[in-house]
Amino acid sequence: MATALGLGSIVVVASHCRPIRYNFTMSFENLQHCFRMKHSVVAIAALGVALDCLVWCLPHYVVWNLRLRIAHKLAGSAVFAFGLLCDQTHSSLLSECS
Repeated sequence: MATALGLGSIVVVASHCRPIRYNFTMSFENLQHCFRMKHSVVAIAALGVALDCLVWCLPHYVVWNLRLRIAHKLAGSAVFAFGLLCDQTHSSLLSECS
Protein backbone atom coordinates (compact mmCIF):
# COMPACT_ATOMS: atom_id res chain seq x y z
CA MET A 1 0.00 0.00 0.00
CA ALA A 2 2.85 2.37 0.82
CA THR A 3 4.44 1.59 -2.55
CA ALA A 4 1.19 2.44 -4.35
CA LEU A 5 0.95 5.71 -2.41
CA GLY A 6 4.54 6.58 -3.31
CA LEU A 7 4.12 5.75 -6.98
CA GLY A 8 0.83 7.64 -7.11
CA SER A 9 2.51 10.68 -5.60
CA ILE A 10 5.24 10.55 -8.23
CA VAL A 11 2.66 10.32 -11.02
CA VAL A 12 0.70 13.29 -9.64
CA VAL A 13 3.79 15.46 -9.33
CA ALA A 14 5.15 14.39 -12.73
CA SER A 15 1.85 15.18 -14.45
CA HIS A 16 1.43 18.51 -12.68
CA CYS A 17 1.97 20.55 -15.87
CA ARG A 18 1.11 19.80 -19.47
CA PRO A 19 3.34 19.26 -21.42
CA ILE A 20 5.58 17.60 -18.83
CA ARG A 21 8.62 19.70 -19.71
CA TYR A 22 6.79 22.70 -18.18
CA ASN A 23 7.38 21.08 -14.77
CA PHE A 24 11.02 22.09 -15.13
CA THR A 25 10.77 25.38 -17.03
CA MET A 26 7.74 27.20 -15.56
CA SER A 27 6.63 28.28 -12.13
CA PHE A 28 3.97 26.19 -10.39
CA GLU A 29 1.67 29.20 -10.16
CA ASN A 30 1.10 29.25 -13.93
CA LEU A 31 -2.48 27.99 -14.03
CA GLN A 32 -2.62 28.09 -17.80
CA HIS A 33 -0.54 24.92 -18.07
CA CYS A 34 -0.42 23.57 -14.48
CA PHE A 35 -3.08 22.62 -11.94
CA ARG A 36 -3.03 23.64 -8.28
CA MET A 37 -1.00 21.28 -6.11
CA LYS A 38 -2.74 22.09 -2.81
CA HIS A 39 -5.55 19.54 -3.25
CA SER A 40 -3.14 16.84 -4.38
CA VAL A 41 -0.79 17.41 -1.45
CA VAL A 42 -3.70 17.35 1.01
CA ALA A 43 -5.00 14.08 -0.48
CA ILE A 44 -1.54 12.47 -0.43
CA ALA A 45 -0.98 13.55 3.18
CA ALA A 46 -4.42 12.29 4.24
CA LEU A 47 -3.75 8.91 2.63
CA GLY A 48 -0.38 8.82 4.36
CA VAL A 49 -1.96 9.48 7.75
CA ALA A 50 -4.61 6.80 7.12
CA LEU A 51 -1.89 4.33 6.14
CA ASP A 52 0.10 5.21 9.27
CA CYS A 53 -2.97 4.60 11.43
CA LEU A 54 -3.60 1.24 9.78
CA VAL A 55 0.01 0.16 10.24
CA TRP A 56 -0.12 1.35 13.86
CA CYS A 57 -3.29 -0.63 14.62
CA LEU A 58 -2.23 -3.95 13.09
CA PRO A 59 0.39 -5.00 15.69
CA HIS A 60 -2.02 -4.38 18.58
CA TYR A 61 -4.09 -7.36 17.55
CA VAL A 62 -1.04 -9.59 17.82
CA VAL A 63 0.18 -8.06 21.09
CA TRP A 64 -3.16 -8.34 22.86
CA ASN A 65 -3.59 -11.99 21.81
CA LEU A 66 -0.26 -13.03 23.34
CA ARG A 67 -0.17 -14.85 26.66
CA LEU A 68 1.43 -12.00 28.57
CA ARG A 69 0.59 -10.04 31.67
CA ILE A 70 -1.50 -6.93 31.14
CA ALA A 71 1.48 -4.73 32.10
CA HIS A 72 3.57 -6.24 29.30
CA LYS A 73 0.74 -5.83 26.80
CA LEU A 74 0.39 -2.18 27.81
CA ALA A 75 4.14 -1.70 27.45
CA GLY A 76 4.06 -3.20 23.96
CA SER A 77 1.20 -0.92 22.98
CA ALA A 78 3.07 2.07 24.41
CA VAL A 79 6.07 1.28 22.21
CA PHE A 80 3.82 1.30 19.15
CA ALA A 81 2.23 4.56 20.33
CA PHE A 82 5.54 6.33 19.74
CA GLY A 83 4.91 5.79 16.04
CA LEU A 84 2.12 8.35 16.23
CA LEU A 85 4.78 11.02 16.63
CA CYS A 86 5.61 10.50 12.96
CA ASP A 87 2.17 11.83 12.02
CA GLN A 88 3.36 15.29 13.02
CA THR A 89 5.31 15.32 9.77
CA HIS A 90 2.07 14.95 7.80
CA SER A 91 0.43 17.70 9.86
CA SER A 92 3.24 20.12 9.12
CA LEU A 93 2.95 19.28 5.42
CA LEU A 94 -0.71 20.22 5.46
CA SER A 95 -0.07 23.52 7.20
CA GLU A 96 2.56 24.53 4.62
CA CYS A 97 0.08 24.14 1.78
CA SER A 98 -2.42 26.68 3.07
